[in-house]
Amino acid sequence: MIEYITQRLPIIIETYPFHPSLNFKILKEMEDISFDMSYKTNVKAQMSGWNTITPSLERLQKWVCDILVRDNSFLRDYRLLVEECWIATYSKDEFTKFHDHVLSLYSFVYFVKCPRGSSPLLVGERKKRIKAQEGKVVIFPGTLIHGVPKNKCDGRIVVAGNVVARKK
Repeated sequence: MIEYITQRLPIIIETYPFHPSLNFKILKEMEDISFDMSYKTNVKAQMSGWNTITPSLERLQKWVCDILVRDNSFLRDYRLLVEECWIATYSKDEFTKFHDHVLSLYSFVYFVKCPRGSSPLLVGERKKRIKAQEGKVVIFPGTLIHGVPKNKCDGRIVVAGNVVARKK
């Protein structure tokens, strides 16, 4: 017998304290990144490889993991790792299909550049709209469906990633 339960899944929204500086560094580091996964995934925009690492992205990943441990005491017994991290840059009419990251404990999206007309992030079955704002991170359970509607501008840039937990 299958029983269905309803649970409220938390979405964490924070703003990086020094985001203008971090975003500037990410944009500078992007000059040396190959966008070889463009249009090959659910992201129908320019996309870097799954394991894009730069000093600024490492700082961002540590901050995301620190937030998760701070807000979830049960995670203190685990080592959190950002197993995949990528950058996506959207032009007008580009989007991301609705999907999930069911094998990840959490996923996140960090907004680097959000010109006027930048599409929101839509999360959950009810497609909760989260406004694109530079410096904002949205952290959510990997099982939550999410996507991005057609973008209405050029230059929307995000960093996204998936977090897993390993026993210490």
